[in-house]
Amino acid sequence: RMGIYPFAKTYVESGLGFGVSGGVAVERWAGLWVARSTSFADWRHRTADTAWTHSFAFGYARAVIQERRYDRLATGHDLACGALARLAFSGDRLSQAAAYEASVLVKRPLRSGWLYGYVEPVVRWERATGWHPDAGLRFGIDALFWGLSAQSAEVASYCK
Repeated sequence: RMGIYPFAKTYVESGLGFGVSGGVAVERWAGLWVARSTSFADWRHRTADTAWTHSFAFGYARAVIQERRYDRLATGHDLACGALARLAFSGDRLSQAAAYEASVLVKRPLRSGWLYGYVEPVVRWERATGWHPDAGLRFGIDALFWGLSAQSAEVASYCK
């Protein structure tokens, strides 16, 4: 199955003024395998600057948290249980890349379908540092206080 998830908003941020941002995520599922492409742009009136990000992701998801929030789709944090490899490109003008990032997200439930833990090795290259690779490790937890795509017992059984 295939899904397309658009996103758009206008906003006012103190100190920065009016802005407009938008994006689109396209995903394709084949069984438990998923491929995603996401694009995002953010324009601020005060600086007349446009920042953009594009990413490609490919992974295996035994269970998914169905939030349909663009930011969680773009980073893979909508996974309840699985792994996702991601390549991201971002820039500060319409034609110049400022950073590249490669990562692998691994996420699992920790407690009764409402608490999830993840670890994500990442390598980032930035124009500002002469494209020198900067390796790191992101890790954290996601705590949910609303409904899931499936019952807690179902998520737990998928992730064994």
